Amino acid sequence: MKKLLSLMLLFLFFQFAVYGETAIAQDTKIVLKRGACYGECPVYTLTIFADGNVLFEGQKYVKVLGRQEKKISDDQLRQLLQKFSEIDFPALTAKAATLECYTEAADVPATEVSITEHGKTLTMIHDSNCYGDKLFQKLDDLAKTIDQIVDVND
Repeated sequence: MKKLLSLMLLFLFFQFAVYGETAIAQDTKIVLKRGACYGECPVYTLTIFADGNVLFEGQKYVKVLGRQEKKISDDQLRQLLQKFSEIDFPALTAKAATLECYTEAADVPATEVSITEHGKTLTMIHDSNCYGDKLFQKLDDLAKTIDQIVDVND
C-alpha cells in the first residue's frame, strides 16, 4: 500500500514539475458581451467553458449572425485566466462599483466581462470609451485579449 501511495505521489509531483500547470476548475466560464450602439457596433455574446469549448452568438454587425462553436486549447484558456489574474479582476470589479464613467460620446456600446471559477462569478460592465481611471482601459484590454485569442468574429 505504501508503495502504491508513493508511486501515485511521485506521478503527481512529476506531472506538476514537468508541466508547471495548475488544474482549470471544472466550472470555469468566461463570458464577454458587447452591446449595441446607434451605429454599427458588433453585438454578440462569447462564452468560453473550462474544456475550451467556445460558444459565439452574433446578434448584429458581426461576420456571421447566429450561433458558432469553436474550441480553444488549454494553453489559450490558461493565457486568458492569467490575464484575469494579472489585472486582479476581483479588485477591479470592487473598485469599478465606486467609479463614474466619463465619456465624450453619447452613443457608446457597453462591454460586459465575467468569470466564474470555484462557484463564484465576478462581473464588470461599463460603457466603452470610459476614461478617468486606468481600470476602464484594463477592462477594454481584457475584452480585446479575449476577442483575439478566441478569434471567432474575425
